[in-house]
Formats: sequence, structure tokens, C-alpha cells
Amino acid sequence: MDALQTLFTTLFYAGVGLAVVFGAVWLGRLLDRGGDEAGVSSTQRDERLHRAWEDMRNDRTPDARLIQVTNAHQDARRGTKAVIRFLRTGLEFRSWFWRRDIRTGSFALVTGSFGHGPHENDHEVFYVREVLHLLPPGADEAVDRHRRRQASRVGS
Repeated sequence: MDALQTLFTTLFYAGVGLAVVFGAVWLGRLLDRGGDEAGVSSTQRDERLHRAWEDMRNDRTPDARLIQVTNAHQDARRGTKAVIRFLRTGLEFRSWFWRRDIRTGSFALVTGSFGHGPHENDHEVFYVREVLHLLPPGADEAVDRHRRRQASRVGS
């Protein structure tokens, strides 16, 4: 009886071990694909980002500004210091995103105002009050790819 019990115990732990290994491999592959993008084709992702881009562009929130983060250079406990470019004018300014972790290359529709930057004695810091829409780095390229695909379908 002891031999049979040892065999079952060994098989049980071997099965648990295999489950852990397969689970780790599956999770690694999921994370490697971008987590929430798992199983989504690049065409579907581009289409989704195109819709989000159009939603962002068509948002009519008063005083909202479309920006790109050109350099997120300091993450702090209370927010992120970054250099942003206003897409309408092309002008760049230092900015502060309160309680936000923003990545370089991201696009956003934001509200905010200019003020004094006390740490660098800069009088033109744009303080972001609210992030209305946020798109990841590379969203502009995805939108361009989607538009090219659409144009090629119309021309065919």
C-alpha cells in the first residue's frame, strides 16, 4: 500500500509541477504580446487605435489641447515631469502631469493651464489638470497604417 500511495503522491506533485510550468510559459507569452493585446492582430489593433484617435480628435471639451509627450523625464511619487508638444502649433513646453505615469511618445487630449515652475524658475510650465484621452506611443503610426489599408481597399 505504501508503494501505491507513494506513486500517487509522486504523480500528483508531478502534475502540479507541470501545471505551474505551463502556466508560467502561457503567462510569459501573454505578457510578451503586450498583455491586453493578446490574440489581437496588428490590423485589429490599428483599427482600434484609429477609432480612439478619431474619438480623441472629435472630443469637444472646452479648452482641451491635443499633445504628444516628447520626453517624460522624471517620474515622481506625485506625477511625471515631461516635455510636451502641442500638435496644433508644434510648440514645446515643460509640463507636469499630476498623479499620472506618462510615457514618452504618448498622445493625449488634456486640459490644464500655464504657471510658474518653482524648481527650475520656469514661467511657462503647462500643468495638466485632466487627461481626457490617452493613446500609447506609436498610435500615430498605427493610425497611418490603418488609413493606408483603407485607401488601398478603396483603390482596389
